[in-house]
Amino acid sequence: MRKKKTSLPGKRRLTLELPVMFFTQVQERCGRSLKEQIQNSKYKDGVSVKGNKLLVSKTIFKNIFDEPLKKIIDCLSTVSSKTGISSIFAVGEFSETKYFQDALRQALPQMRIRSARGEKSLLKGAVLFGHSVCEKID
Repeated sequence: MRKKKTSLPGKRRLTLELPVMFFTQVQERCGRSLKEQIQNSKYKDGVSVKGNKLLVSKTIFKNIFDEPLKKIIDCLSTVSSKTGISSIFAVGEFSETKYFQDALRQALPQMRIRSARGEKSLLKGAVLFGHSVCEKID
């Protein structure tokens, strides 16, 4: 899945490009197309399919990512207060979005925030530290 590079705050919707195989798999596993699945779901007014693209409204996108973003900010606040760190090096595609960066800068204005291209960072070993950073700091 590839997201079109976009800055969420100014857009009404986010466009995700999906591989054709994804649509085939949904059809085979669910017995209905992705388009039909969406039309029969609570997301019918905010998600649509156009060609091989999934169009997601800003509201639904925010509903999906606001909670994880809040948890990331809470964790970083805790780590910062316990350790006194002043810089964050964020890794992954979510951290590359303006939405993520703006939220971090607003919540943690004293921090210097940098993000790296996700795939390069992963290749260089950024995930070796683990997924529970807050637990490792305690």
